[in-house]
Order: sequence, then C-alpha cells, then structure tokens
Amino acid sequence: MDTILKYVPNIYVIFVLRDPRDSAVSKHKNKPGCYYGSLRYWFNYIPYYLRFQGHPRVLTVKYENLVAQPDKTQERIGRTFPFLKKTNRFSHYTRNARPSADAKKALGGVRKINTSSIGNWRKHKSKLKRDLAKFGPIADDLIRFGYEDSKEWRKELADAKNQSIQQHVSPFSTKAFVKKKRRTQILRVPKVWFYHSRFFQR
Repeated sequence: MDTILKYVPNIYVIFVLRDPRDSAVSKHKNKPGCYYGSLRYWFNYIPYYLRFQGHPRVLTVKYENLVAQPDKTQERIGRTFPFLKKTNRFSHYTRNARPSADAKKALGGVRKINTSSIGNWRKHKSKLKRDLAKFGPIADDLIRFGYEDSKEWRKELADAKNQSIQQHVSPFSTKAFVKKKRRTQILRVPKVWFYHSRFFQR
C-alpha cells in the first residue's frame, strides 16, 4: 500500500492489527485439527506496514478494540474518514451481514462479535512455542505495539511440551509471494487509480 498511497490520492486504508500470538493459532472451522495461522504472516508483512504507519490516510484499528468496543471503533473510523456513510452499527453485524458460503464454512457461520478469541494463544502454547523457535522472537514487537508491558509473558511457555501439529501454509504468507507483489505493485497503480477515479465512479 505504500506505493498505492503515494500515487493514488483518494485511497484510504483501514489497517487491522492483531496480537500475532492469537493470529498464529488461528484455525479453520472445517479443519479443526489444522492450524491456519502462523507467525510467518507477522514477520513477512509487518515490515511493510511500518512503511505507511502514521500516514494521514491510514487508520490503524486494533482487532482487540474492534471486538471489545465495536461501536466506539466505528465512531473513530467515522471521525477519521468523515466522508464514509454509516448504514448500520458495527454491533449489529449479525443482523446485516451477508457473507459468502465459503466464508460461512471457514468461520462457522455468522458469529456475534465477542472477545473470546483474545488471548486464545494460551490454549495453544505448544504451537506458539514452536512458531517462535522457527520464525524468531516477537517480544519487542508486542511491547512496541502495546500488547505487553514487558517480556514476562514468555515464562508461560516454559512448560509447553513439543507436540506434532498440522500446519496449513498459505501461499499468501510466503516470502516469495510478498517479493513478487512488491516487484509488481507499481503496475497496479494505474488500475487502482482508474477504479477510484471520479470518472469511473460516475
């Protein structure tokens, strides 16, 4: 998005930031025994987020705030991007959402907004410990982004036993995919500009 933001002046970004520990232990409802999340996502993508963090047309929303206070988060988005038109309250999501069939399968249906997934990594310490050993430490990042005040949380993983797991590796999380997108991103600028131009919107 850093290149797109530079060349397309009417692009606005809402970036959803989530505790990487919880993202790393995400699963697919259709395959409950297989992990679909990984710290690979964090390490491959967060460096690029830092390129446009703080941009005046970028708003960072924490996932944890979104599910804990959906309407307050909606108000914040509205204040930042006042041109947006409010049609429904975020807290009324289940009344108005029309997800695709594939999305329903992946998510287990239309679920009410709740905070049950926050801190879910504590139920999957073995998986998180495995990811940390494979991809590297995240303690400094957690402090940097306000998820922890110290590195004490790592003690909770001390007794986690090594267990065999099933891991789905998404092609969108690989370094090769990210590098390819970086090489071709300038080619996307004309297309994005066209679809967001006033001429097209008319």
